[in-house]
Amino acid sequence: VTLAYQFVTKQPIIPTQIFIPSLIFADARAEIEGSGRTLQQALVNIDSSSLAENSVLVAYVTYSTTTEDGTVIEEPANGGALIAALGLPAPEIVLRNILPESTVGIVRTGGESHPFFILRVSSFERTFAGMLSWEKTLARDLALLYPPSPAPVVAPVATTTPTGTTTPPVANQIISRFIPRFSDQVVGNRDVRVYTDEQGATVLLYGYRDKETLIIARDESAFGVLLERLANSKGN
Repeated sequence: VTLAYQFVTKQPIIPTQIFIPSLIFADARAEIEGSGRTLQQALVNIDSSSLAENSVLVAYVTYSTTTEDGTVIEEPANGGALIAALGLPAPEIVLRNILPESTVGIVRTGGESHPFFILRVSSFERTFAGMLSWEKTLARDLALLYPPSPAPVVAPVATTTPTGTTTPPVANQIISRFIPRFSDQVVGNRDVRVYTDEQGATVLLYGYRDKETLIIARDESAFGVLLERLANSKGN
């Protein structure tokens, strides 16, 4: 049997009898197409409007296989195939240690939906070292998936001189209160690395549920939902 990956279009909620590989229970599933940034954009653009709070949608791509009688069958691929197709610029030490049974999708918390990654890894030590080295560019590399929060601005202000002359309003200025950085925090009794932007808002975080399971998510609430799903999933 010859296998060839084919990334097909559409984002339907599919019948429950079709098995979609996933490490966690999914409230919905969606097929996406493309490769590289096109596929990343497709992940971001998944219609998650019907998802309830704290719900999870699992994304997938398909591969085609030809039967002995020449019939071409499209079947869901595992999460590892989707991760490879996304073309994430992660360090090789990270990519080499991601196992096929990983899961990618959308989680809805706080009235917003954002992508997540649950990566089954073959080495905690190697992937953690790789993630630490990736921190130098991680926020920029994943900005399409995890954009920074909009920066607030100050209102234009006109000033008056001692002579009574009024100067034109000062142009709007971006308020920056923090230095963007990663820091250590604890979420759900797990140590995580959190990246905060110039406003002090969480842009993304990553942490391990256990030494075999690395989670990348938008924020603390999303990370918590994924931890709970993993705890309630059979075999996890």
